[in-house]
Amino acid sequence: METTQQPIETELPVTLETSPDRPHWGALAGIAVWIGSIALLVITQGLAISGYALFSGREYSDNAAFAEFARTDPTAIIVQVASTLPAHLLTLGLCVLVITAFFQKPFWSTIGWTSGGVKVWHYVAMMFIFFVAALTLLNLFPPGEDDLDRIIKSSTTALYLVGFLAVFSAPFVEEVVYRGVMYPGFLKKMGMPLAITLTTVLFALVHVPQYYENPIKIALLTLLSFMLTALRAVTGSLLPAFILHTLINGTQIALLLAEPLIRRYTETAAP
Repeated sequence: METTQQPIETELPVTLETSPDRPHWGALAGIAVWIGSIALLVITQGLAISGYALFSGREYSDNAAFAEFARTDPTAIIVQVASTLPAHLLTLGLCVLVITAFFQKPFWSTIGWTSGGVKVWHYVAMMFIFFVAALTLLNLFPPGEDDLDRIIKSSTTALYLVGFLAVFSAPFVEEVVYRGVMYPGFLKKMGMPLAITLTTVLFALVHVPQYYENPIKIALLTLLSFMLTALRAVTGSLLPAFILHTLINGTQIALLLAEPLIRRYTETAAP
């Protein structure tokens, strides 16, 4: 008797497609990552400056004297700026654990690392809008000196370190924290308008200690944060926001590095 062997059907697990706008974490995880990123920066910089003070044989009886040392000593400033890099790496590690659910999910597709349909001319247009707004506001309300200005002026080494971090470290880490973890977590809980608003405000808020003497710079950072978060919201991808952030930071650093050369050329060419 002839028998027909039926194929054995195996039930495959049904998995939802990974989407940057449908994260497996929520708003509380976003807030926790934000607090963690601040804490890691403060702790890392504090340990680095304290270590330098001990190594150089300096002792301070009160916090005010130590704070003044950290703010004015050129080497302490360099140590403080350099310690930002390990803080960024630790923050990125924290984000990776959240995004991948402790390495159970893919990193790049979860945050959305695609072009999002953004063309080169889109970046040019957005940069033009930002820098026109920046030049207009800075001319109307000339800023004074703030902590970042003092860091940059403290030494050439500090200037180059700030430039390196601003171009090669900060854009990626900040985008992963704010637009990669926080925004989609907020989006899941409260919808797009509130998610954009809260992400924009928290990004600006964390920069206040650096620029509190210049409210106009805080306003420009708020504008930048809004543009980056709106770009992430519209494209559904983190890559365009990272590219725009890097381009804007890179342009600012290039102008900053070129400023002495431009001033020297202007003085030489003057009659």
